[in-house]
Amino acid sequence: MKLLVTQPTFLPWIGYFDLIEQSDLVVFLDDVKFEKQSWQQRNRIKSSKELQWITIAIKNKGKSNQLIKEVTLDKKNNNFRKLSNKFYVNYSKSKYFEKYRDSFFGVLQKGLDNGNLLELNISIIKYILESLKINKKIFLSSEFDIEGKRVHKIVNTCKYFNCNEYISTRGAKDYLSVEKNLFKENNIRVYLHNYKHPNYSQCSGKFIPYASTIDLLFNEGENSKNIIKNGRLKFFEF
Repeated sequence: MKLLVTQPTFLPWIGYFDLIEQSDLVVFLDDVKFEKQSWQQRNRIKSSKELQWITIAIKNKGKSNQLIKEVTLDKKNNNFRKLSNKFYVNYSKSKYFEKYRDSFFGVLQKGLDNGNLLELNISIIKYILESLKINKKIFLSSEFDIEGKRVHKIVNTCKYFNCNEYISTRGAKDYLSVEKNLFKENNIRVYLHNYKHPNYSQCSGKFIPYASTIDLLFNEGENSKNIIKNGRLKFFEF
């Protein structure tokens, strides 16, 4: 079985969901250190001319070592009307905006009201997975007593779930290389995601890749899953 261990990011890009679709099990790392201004709390949507950042405000004063699961939202600086307006301004003319608008905004507002970044991110990810008709088993790393850091934690997670194949992003190659022998010693094959961003219809301006997957949904609707698969290439064996 193929295991994906990843952090639950905010409004992920389409390659994130291609990785999930190709996995058998997904473990979200929520008991590792949170990195400020990372993909955990921000991502991009498309305006008429460029990619535009959307950032979720968090409480981080005096909390430099907090874990992902411990991060709380700064409700005073997360105005739902202001955030939702960014989507209205950029996507109201997109073909499938009305189809997903109310349900997406419902998930966004509930997540903001709950006040926990992890819960917000996971609820959005699950919403997009459901919209794409991707059904996967998802777990949180904090639910299990799995020891180790970085590669050791990944290997121990693979062993816990009895998975002999681990898939990851190409960006993880450097830190995986440091202790690559651990995978071999435990008979775990490692594959790195190989993906070429596909083009699709966007409601304004020329096509710009690497926006949030919500950009794809608003523009392509039910065809979004097929478009995501169009970018899929053969995994690199590590």
